[in-house]
Amino acid sequence: MNVVATRTNQQKGPRQHEPRPPSSRSLFDQARPVRVPPRTSGAAGHRARQWAKVVVLSVTEGEDKPLKYPHMFRAARLMVLNKIDLLPHVEFDTEHAASHARQVNPDIVILPISARTGQGLDAWYGWLRHELALSREAVLR
Repeated sequence: MNVVATRTNQQKGPRQHEPRPPSSRSLFDQARPVRVPPRTSGAAGHRARQWAKVVVLSVTEGEDKPLKYPHMFRAARLMVLNKIDLLPHVEFDTEHAASHARQVNPDIVILPISARTGQGLDAWYGWLRHELALSREAVLR
């Protein structure tokens, strides 16, 4: 699977990773949530199709983000709750975060992960494989 690294609006200076042309197995086009029409030109002018929106909420950002940015959470199929290894060190209530996210989007799936420790990554990879299989089935129809 290719992961395409692109510049976000917040990044300044030269790119750290040059974008690779997306293949049919690419998963990401942006590092931050961006409004993207269902069919758009991706990196290097290649056509990309959006299948599912995922929002990443880090525990360092606060559990109120779903209420501050409801449009992002309403449109997302999945919320990745990242940096859970930091929970002992920050004031963050996972139940409140989940409640706020479900208040905005009752159908949202929530996966707690820690990229640092690897906790929850198997579930994340499983979700990605499942969504990739669904998108392939839809293309074949």
